[in-house]
This record gives sequence, C-alpha cells and structure tokens, in this order.
Amino acid sequence: MKNTYMLPLIIAISTLAPSLIHSDNKKINTHPPQQKTNQHKTAFAYLSKKLVKCIKLVYSMAQDYEHTPSLDKIHQMITHKYRVAPDKIVCNAIQDALEILDQHYYKFSNDIHFSAVVHYLENYLQKILDSRLLIQTDHAPHTRAPRTSEPEQSFISNDDFLDIIRLTSEFISTENLTVCGDAEIKGDLFVSGIIDATGLTGLPGPTGMKGDTGASGPTGPTGPTGMKGNTGASGPTGPTGPTGMKGNTGATGPTGPTGPTGPTGPTGSGGNVEFFFNSLTMANNSSTNPNKTFTKVYGSMGSELPTIDAWSIHRSSTNQDPINVQFEVPNNLDTSGTVEVDLHFLIEDQSGTGDKARIRVRVDAKGNGEELGTTAPASGFVETVDSSDFTITEPTGSTGAQENLRHVRITVALTASNFAGKDWGYLVFTRIAPGAGTEYNKDIYLVVSSLRYSTT
Repeated sequence: MKNTYMLPLIIAISTLAPSLIHSDNKKINTHPPQQKTNQHKTAFAYLSKKLVKCIKLVYSMAQDYEHTPSLDKIHQMITHKYRVAPDKIVCNAIQDALEILDQHYYKFSNDIHFSAVVHYLENYLQKILDSRLLIQTDHAPHTRAPRTSEPEQSFISNDDFLDIIRLTSEFISTENLTVCGDAEIKGDLFVSGIIDATGLTGLPGPTGMKGDTGASGPTGPTGPTGMKGNTGASGPTGPTGPTGMKGNTGATGPTGPTGPTGPTGPTGSGGNVEFFFNSLTMANNSSTNPNKTFTKVYGSMGSELPTIDAWSIHRSSTNQDPINVQFEVPNNLDTSGTVEVDLHFLIEDQSGTGDKARIRVRVDAKGNGEELGTTAPASGFVETVDSSDFTITEPTGSTGAQENLRHVRITVALTASNFAGKDWGYLVFTRIAPGAGTEYNKDIYLVVSSLRYSTT
C-alpha cells in the first residue's frame, strides 16, 4: 500500500507573469497577460497542512542559533499563511529541519513519533525532487499521467489526491491555469466547503506537564525522646550590639544668677517719622471748618452716603484765603537732616482751562518766650518755599449722579535747621502763578498735609 504522507505539489509560474498566492484566496497579477511562448519557469512547492505542522514543530524546538536562513524564510511564509513557496527554499528548509531533528530526538515522547516526523519529511523532500505533479500558468495542452489498472498502483494516494483537490480549489478561479495530473478539476476559489473530507490526523502533541504531587499522608506517632546529651562548650562572646536610643531629657535645673550687663552698644541711626493734618485740623482766615464737601463720589447710598471734606484754594490771580496748620516741633527732630511737607489735593471735573498749578509754603518756628510777628524783635516768617509746577488733569468718569475726583500729591522740602531749639511750628499754604505754561483756572482742594522728618 502506498504511504499516506501528503504529496507536495510543484507549480511552474511564468517569470513574465508573476503572481503571489496567499491564504486569503487572492491572486494579484503584477503584469498584463503575455503571449505564451517557451518561457523559463520558476518552480513552487505546495505547503500542505501536515508539512506546516512539521516545520512549526521543528522551529519551536530549535535554539535561535539553529534557525537557518531557509528555515527562517519558510517559517515567515507559513506565519503569513502562504500556501506555496519556491521549491529551493522548501527543499533547503526540510534538509535543515532533518538535521535539527537529529540533534533533538530526545524531546519526542517515543521513537515512533520521532520516526513518523522524520519519515514524512524525507518522503516529502523526495517527492518535491521528483516533480510528480505540475501546475503551470499557460493554456498549452496537457496530458494526464497514465493510469494503472489497479487502484493500488495509481499515480498518487488518496491523501495525496486530497492535497491536489485543495490546491486546485485555490487556483482554478483564475482562467489561465491548467491542472496537469491524473484528473481535471474545476471549482470556485471563493466557494466555501468544497472539501468535506476530514483532514489527516495531526502529529501527537507533546507530553503534558507533570501533575501536582498528591497530598502527604498522616504523620506517624512521635518516637520516645532520646537521652539528653552533654552540654557543649560555651561559644565566643558575640560582638557588642548597637547603642540604644537616647533617653528623654531630664527636667531643667534652676536658673543661675544673672551675669553682669554688657557694654552699651553704639547709638543707632535715626529713622523717619511723619505726622499729618486732615482737613478738619486745618483752618483759613474765614473758618476753622472745611469750605468744600464732596457728596457724589461714591454714588447714592441713602443715609450711608459718605462725604469728603476739603479746603478750596483759588487760582493765583484771585484774592487768596491762606490755609494754615500749627504743631509742636518734635523734640527728636534731626535739625541736620531733612524735613519735607506733603500736600494732597483733589481735582473735580469743572471744565477748566490750563493745566498747571504751583503752591507757596511759608514757615515760622519759635522757641519758648520768643515773639512772633513782623515788628522787631519779631522778624516774620523764617522761610518761604515755592513748589515746582505740577500738572492738573480733571477726572473723566463723572456721570452726573456720581462724581469722580482725581488725587494729586506734591512734596516741598523745608530747611531743617530752622526748627533747631524751637517748640512751636506754623505752616501757611497759598497758590501762586506757575513758572511756565498756563495756570489751571479753577479751584483745587486741599484734603491732607503732612510733615515728614528724620529723627535723632
């Protein structure tokens, strides 16, 4: 009886009309049809399922360094589900697989399994070399191989013929294929279920993993305790252990007597001090109360409406009503340092013209028992200082029911030595014409004045 190993198929494909056959049953023609001539053919071998299983088995048991180029190539084609491969690659891969099997025979569960795989690969290789079946891409007439009168002597076995059917089913959907062999078979590449026959039995799987060890039996009764042996000699003393953690700190003892007072350090430098006068602590020739009250700055708030009190200072071309403050000269005022007066004004929207203003500050200071005035022995003001010109810009956000104001601050430097040995001080503020530009022609409003000085 003929052996039951799958017969490899050899395919001759024209080099002028190459195509690639995949397991997804698609054939991609890369060139238009050519006139058929005697052309050089490239041979391909069919990769049967049984061969695929053998190659995968050998590839998995081999070490990485044993994977030859041919074995790597055929394994890659199998992974991508190719059904055919160049016959030279298949032959080389089978020969490499047989050499690897010789090195790994001990991995089979028995000699029968090992011999079955080796025998199959050897026969498959020989049948490729014999080129017993041929499929080619031209329409040339072909003849069948002669049949023998006895079934036992037919050209191929039943299993071999099953492979032919499977391969032919893949190829005959393309009209330019002719199947040469012992039968003519037509079918559709995309029709499922062409072959209902059960495939060949695969190789026996590897021996399963060893099962878990069974549970231990019950422990037998404990035997009698033997006699106590002699005590051995004492071993050497071990190394000293690490130092233990530090204990809690004890209670603090009584405070000792106070030591002698150290020498007095050098006198520190004086700082800067400031005191101020709001509108209610200033006065003019007519009143001691501010003469301007703003009531719309913070809108309409009913009975909670806040107001701002201020002193009006007219433009320089009108009669001035000077605003004055009186104060006690600080006893720590450094008469060799600096003394400055800050004046804070509010500007309202009055549609005024011009944008410049200037302030004159007159200063007087007297000690205990000194006369003040302009007739001797009095000598009038001890100093008159004019500020720099400053710019007036009216606010832009007033709405009628609510009135915005703009704040302006200026600083005027005084002579500190005028306050040496003095107890009483007096400052008077008036407007004068600016040194340049056009004077703002509306009132400005003084709300706060302050005296800033350095201390001893």
